[in-house]
Amino acid sequence: MKKRQLRRKEKVYTEKVPNQRKIHSKKAVKWIWCLVLFLCFSGGLAFFQSMKTKVQVSFLKDEIQQLQKKEVQSQSELTYTPEIESFMNRFVALYMNTFDNHEQEQQRQEILKKEFYAQNFIQEPGSVSGIRKLTAASFIGLKEIETIPTASYKVTYDIRSMDPENKKETSVTITQVLNLPFSISNKGCRIIAYPYFTALPKNTEKQRMITYDDTLYETVDASEAKDVEGFVEDFLDKYAKNNAKDMSYMMKEPEGLNQTAKVDQVEMKVLRYKETKKTFIVKATVVFRDGDTSLLQKEQMTLVITKKTNQYYVEKLTHNWLDRKGDERK
Repeated sequence: MKKRQLRRKEKVYTEKVPNQRKIHSKKAVKWIWCLVLFLCFSGGLAFFQSMKTKVQVSFLKDEIQQLQKKEVQSQSELTYTPEIESFMNRFVALYMNTFDNHEQEQQRQEILKKEFYAQNFIQEPGSVSGIRKLTAASFIGLKEIETIPTASYKVTYDIRSMDPENKKETSVTITQVLNLPFSISNKGCRIIAYPYFTALPKNTEKQRMITYDDTLYETVDASEAKDVEGFVEDFLDKYAKNNAKDMSYMMKEPEGLNQTAKVDQVEMKVLRYKETKKTFIVKATVVFRDGDTSLLQKEQMTLVITKKTNQYYVEKLTHNWLDRKGDERK
């Protein structure tokens, strides 16, 4: 029987890491974490700066677009200068009034060509079988139509011609819009396309009469309202008779009709704003009579009235019923 030989297990020796090496490792880890945190922070900061820059660029783009729009709008808005007014008034009168005399008509055409029309403007010779006479003209507006500056005038004119059957003159009155395409520079003004007529545009605007919101006000007790009404009636009589200087003792901003009208009828409400008790607000409908005639003129008035030392005083007079949030509420 073989004997087993027992071997001693060899001891494995591990070297201990010196404390100094451990310290260096900890420092390295700390530096790595600091670097990571720095990169995260700088990356976030860069992202924030990038977003901020994008926002600023977007804002600047919007500002530039708005400025460009304003510039285009200002360029498209035309000003009715005295030079344009003088040129157009002379042109409308000469263009609209024709002659039945051939020589006079030729002279009119020559003046139009020389003083008003652009170069290469071909004007057909007018017929002398009828004439056109301008009876009224008024300026409507100045705007760009398809990028061309155009002045528009409301014109009323008569077309007179001879009826070939009964040899009598016939006349037709017409009202239209005369449109005048033109160009202007520091050298002058010229008609650059054929003038043309269009129908008068219809006024389709719908608006309500100005009135006041009665929920903002409260009524005044009867005795106090009666005193205010008496003052207003006296004030309006003097307002119709006197001039502004004479009314200075009764109102802050004096005005008067200076005997051009008489008070025919007055309806009024004496009110106060709900949040204050200092002033009276009178909403009045006043009917004036023009002098000694039967012509009547109705008007709306708002009177802001205060009472000082037992005397009423008109702080403000307006010729409508619009509610105002001004000094009268203080």
